[in-house]
Amino acid sequence: MTDDHQQQQVSDDDNNNNKPIVIKHRLPTFPTSILSFLSTHFHLIDPLLSTTIPHHSVLALVSVGPSPVTSETLDQYPSLKIVVGSSAGVDHIDLAECRRRGISVTNAGDAFTDDVADYAVGLLISVLRRVSGGDRYVKDGLWAKNGDYPLAFKVSSSSPFLLYAVDLFGYMNEYVDASKTVLRNIDLGGKRVGIVGLGSIGSGVAKRLVPFGFLTPESLETLNSVVLGNLKAFFSNEPLISPV
Repeated sequence: MTDDHQQQQVSDDDNNNNKPIVIKHRLPTFPTSILSFLSTHFHLIDPLLSTTIPHHSVLALVSVGPSPVTSETLDQYPSLKIVVGSSAGVDHIDLAECRRRGISVTNAGDAFTDDVADYAVGLLISVLRRVSGGDRYVKDGLWAKNGDYPLAFKVSSSSPFLLYAVDLFGYMNEYVDASKTVLRNIDLGGKRVGIVGLGSIGSGVAKRLVPFGFLTPESLETLNSVVLGNLKAFFSNEPLISPV
């Protein structure tokens, strides 16, 4: 190592000594460069790359994606005060153990809400309209061989109507019973949609479905009452309605 490199290393070490220590907790499959921008503000330590870790001085840990944060992980940092999650879900973090130790936990909040909700609604429309199935049907050369692809479900409409569809060639077993005449209501406007988990993403999906007629504004009012109820419970020191 040249003198210039040694001086640069000393300078970097001095800068890091003045920064709060943050552990970058990641699975080996994640790239080493992920979250590297944090090094501008913190002394970022990657345990998979560094053998010199001041375990007793670490106050903050960033969990990269679904990297598990277990009780064994927490044992390594006895002074830890916060686990910062970089994903919306926190099922990979031992929340009970964090609470027991007085460690705060955060997630990505609404960072991914719009993207995931957009894809969820896009996939729903694709399923109802059979976009992917029709695409495969044409690419497999079955349109020319077997004729038109069966009609799909309407996503929204002000005038419901019924469709009798006959599967003459058995290719659509995935969608209708082969060789049987089936009754299909192809208008799903006004129908109820079940959303498992009304967090930020589930709420985003619900808002996007309202214009299609799937959900009524009352559904969002119910969600709002849950949010308000959680806030009131917190400030009144009462049990939360939907704790994580």
